[in-house]
Amino acid sequence: MKSIIAIVLLALSLVHFSPQTAIANEEEKYQEKNSETEEVIEEVESTEQSEEDSDTTSDIAEKENENGESSDPSSDQVDINQGEPESNGLEEGSSEDASSEDKDEEVTPSEDEEETLVESKAVTVKSVQEPYADGDSGQHIVELKKDLVRLGFANWSNPSPFYGSNTAAVVEDFQDYYDLPVTGIADNTTRNKISQVLNPPYRVGDRGEPVVSLKEDLVELGFATWSNPSQFYGSNTKRVVEDFQKAHGLTADGIAGANTLAAIEKALTQSPLYSDGDSGQHIVELKKDLVRLGFVNWSNPSPFYGSNTAAVVEDFQDYYDLPVTGIADNTTRNKISQVLNPPYRVGDRGEPVVSLKEDLVELGFATWSNPSQFYGSNTARVVKDFQGAHSLTVDGIAGANTLAAIEKALIDSKLYRDGDSGQHIVELKEDLVRLGFASWSNPSQFYGSVTAEVVKDFQNYYKLPATGTADETTRAKIAQVLNPPYKNGDRGEPVIELKEKLVRLGFASWSNPSQIYGSVTRNVVRDFQEYYGLKNDGIADQATLNKMDNVISSAYKNGDNGAHITRLKEGLTLLGFANWSNPTSAYGNVTESVVKEFQKAYGLKVTGLVDEVTLNKLETEVEKEISKTKVTYDKYDLTLQEALNIQMAITNPPPQTDKYRNSPAYISSSYVELIETGAIYSGGKVKVRTEPRLVNSTHKYTLDPGTSVTIEGVVNGDSYQGSTEWYEITYKGETLYAHTFLVNPLATVAVTTARLNVRAEPNSKSDTHIYGILPIGTEVNVVAQNGSWYEISYNTWRNATRSDTEVHLNPENNDTFQHLDLSSGAGASASELNQFLDKKGTLDGLGQAFIEASKTHKVNELYLISHALLETANGTSKLATGIVVNGTKVYNMFGINAFDHCPQTCGSQFAYEQGWDTPYKAIVGGAKFIGERYIHNENQQNTIYKMRWNPNAMEATGKHGKQYATDIGWASKQIPNLKNMYNVLDNPLFNFNFVQYK
Repeated sequence: MKSIIAIVLLALSLVHFSPQTAIANEEEKYQEKNSETEEVIEEVESTEQSEEDSDTTSDIAEKENENGESSDPSSDQVDINQGEPESNGLEEGSSEDASSEDKDEEVTPSEDEEETLVESKAVTVKSVQEPYADGDSGQHIVELKKDLVRLGFANWSNPSPFYGSNTAAVVEDFQDYYDLPVTGIADNTTRNKISQVLNPPYRVGDRGEPVVSLKEDLVELGFATWSNPSQFYGSNTKRVVEDFQKAHGLTADGIAGANTLAAIEKALTQSPLYSDGDSGQHIVELKKDLVRLGFVNWSNPSPFYGSNTAAVVEDFQDYYDLPVTGIADNTTRNKISQVLNPPYRVGDRGEPVVSLKEDLVELGFATWSNPSQFYGSNTARVVKDFQGAHSLTVDGIAGANTLAAIEKALIDSKLYRDGDSGQHIVELKEDLVRLGFASWSNPSQFYGSVTAEVVKDFQNYYKLPATGTADETTRAKIAQVLNPPYKNGDRGEPVIELKEKLVRLGFASWSNPSQIYGSVTRNVVRDFQEYYGLKNDGIADQATLNKMDNVISSAYKNGDNGAHITRLKEGLTLLGFANWSNPTSAYGNVTESVVKEFQKAYGLKVTGLVDEVTLNKLETEVEKEISKTKVTYDKYDLTLQEALNIQMAITNPPPQTDKYRNSPAYISSSYVELIETGAIYSGGKVKVRTEPRLVNSTHKYTLDPGTSVTIEGVVNGDSYQGSTEWYEITYKGETLYAHTFLVNPLATVAVTTARLNVRAEPNSKSDTHIYGILPIGTEVNVVAQNGSWYEISYNTWRNATRSDTEVHLNPENNDTFQHLDLSSGAGASASELNQFLDKKGTLDGLGQAFIEASKTHKVNELYLISHALLETANGTSKLATGIVVNGTKVYNMFGINAFDHCPQTCGSQFAYEQGWDTPYKAIVGGAKFIGERYIHNENQQNTIYKMRWNPNAMEATGKHGKQYATDIGWASKQIPNLKNMYNVLDNPLFNFNFVQYK
């Protein structure tokens, strides 16, 4: 037990001190050092900005996101990487990228453990050409282990010749690390990989003693500061190698190949100039330049080039993206000279930058209280402001012309600036208050630092030079913004007043509008202008403002009273928005609510104000309603429940619905026999053919998923998805063919041995919904078994319940368009009808035919079109495109006599008998059939509702009579297309004939 505990503790310690943990720790330390360096910069910037106004500070902060450091040779910043300990002998202080080198914890068994594990094994010596595996032994195993130690996968000090389970585990770690098959067997591929990794070139992902040696050389050459380099070649090692390669004119690919290693060896034998150990006056001058650039603060630099000097040089090199070597080579010294002299630009730093900033502060273009040495994006912006104000090239670079202009401006006098006073200053301040840039309640006549700050805010907002001086350009801009037109970018009290009016008029919903005129305000103004027919530019000019005032003052609104309000209410009642029987003359909350409903229904601005647009729309719709709508009622001497009883008594078939098409269906297993056969796959409908060929002439039937077929054998035919195998099948006693990909040969098929109910649930309770009845001898596809019940593939159409049927039978339910009187026309023109028929196959352009059919046979033309589009699949069905019967091509546009068992044959035969040899004849002749058979028959089925339910027959005979469909939802499904067409017509006629049961 103690030994087991010891092993567990050892495993936990290995996990805790894993290479990955060490690398992660090193990464955190490196980031902490960098954070310290960045904090120094932030401290400099925060001091510089300590006296600035908070708004201005956010815009002209002088930190400028630059990574420079103010280095002191005695501080920790001189070498941010020195003295960092390495965890578990892995990656170093340069923060080797652990994430790119993540590998599993390595098993490093001791030699004693290895010896113990193999004591009980038979010693087997294999040829070195064969894979090395558990149980092998010999000198070649010793050499293998030594290589694994060199690569850092184990730490055997004196490896044994035995290949045991620990050796296999280490081999597995190596294989896993290098993405080889993890077998624990050192095959040729594994041993070749070991040899490859131990020899150059070295690259990311490699590890071992050669990598450690490489890193030590790079440290000695000053390209890295790892104190105890790890064995891993990660992204940081790659970066350091790239730095060395760039510094020595090599291909910078981060791979330590032969040329790179030779260059490293050569560099190690040469004495660099301007490097650690050098001395002389040239070193003093170098140090003074670094002081001027702000990288260090030596007051009296010595002539010696030591580790601190190297660290400062490294900081400079890092800041300017040079190879970080700590050696002040020609490239580095040239860069120092360049930065110290104009032009000055983003990225520069030092005393010249401080002087430039102080001049810009004096000129009022910035407010830095203690300018930093950094030339960042904010400095560039301020320089651009100065250049723009003085008609110079605006590039943010302080060149000779810019510096000369700054010098000249320093001697010029300025007006409306800090120190001035008078009544003109009071008026300036009042304008700034109106514009929302200040909140003085009783402004003084003195122009002080606070006034200057407010002026700067205004100048910044309107993209003027932010000088704090209210010059002529600034004052002209103030006057412009305070007066209309108002536009995007303006602000102040006038903008607030404008927004409040837009809210009142229903064009916006700001609860507490701001003073800013932005893109949203512009869009709302555009909406208002477009709504009232004004110039639509989003600029609130005088005409726009006048229109707002006029609408607000003249519209009917809550609180008004008079005869005009009574007439308003009468119109809203006629249009069905209210049911006032004797409307009053008062405009109250209820009236406002009804007006809003009307406005919403007609796409108007929902304000509750009856403006000219709302009133005109109301009058137009009232006139239309009066002229086009007629309503009649047919009352029947039977109740809704009596009518429902009649419908539920139908048995062949009962009322049908597709509501349950995706629900499971069950039959009792006691009344079926299972047979071996096949079935069409459930992926979709499948064409079966008279020959195994993919041509239209062989198409016989299209079978639904789950349809049972008998597989007779396999034959070759046309290729489908790369296969030529087809099944010869029997269906309806015919020999047919279907590709093997489309038939499931393992389908379970059951044959009923009795007349059998298909149920919604796997039980025989009396209240269980019965979908239908299967005759004896019916084949069905079994999907699953549930106890003594089989779940089967069943029809889409199933028996509806009583409650399902009542929902559709009740004439007060569903859309009122089911009561549209189809014996009356809609008053549509041929051009309007042709819009509906555009690109609808054979029906395209036949609008006039439908109008003539409607007038001749008194059938609504939109109903005829809706019915034809549905029955012909938008004019593309075979009956619509024409079928040849006895040598004559005939058409059937309404699917008349196209029975389910013979849709094309029976439908085309009927068309042939009627002489419908053109689409026109099929439309007009079909309208005659529909009119005589349904609309004008003895039952007067002149609405879609009556076609489906036939209330006349139910009242007269107590039977269901002739009905157009068995689907309980049929009437509702006919309406959407019909209703959409009515909505498109300019001035349609409406005649409704409602059914009322007693």
